Amino acid sequence: MLPSRTTPGRAAVRSGQRGAAQPDGPGALRWQMRYRVLDDSDRLVREVTAAYRWFLVSPEAIVAELTAAGFDATPGPMDIVRAEVR
Repeated sequence: MLPSRTTPGRAAVRSGQRGAAQPDGPGALRWQMRYRVLDDSDRLVREVTAAYRWFLVSPEAIVAELTAAGFDATPGPMDIVRAEVR
């Protein structure tokens, strides 16, 4: 059940050319993202930017930290680490 203030409609997500990352010190990047809301005629309704610092961590470092915390951790494709409780 939708709240009474909500109007059902359509939504689409487009990605590309709305974000960038630049080096921000040892082992870190600064991401800047731009989000835009367009109406049905593709006119701009609202635009918001966000910037945040992202720390780079190797899969090996994540595995070591998870193992020390009592998890079984296994790196997989695309460096995604799977953790399971022992």
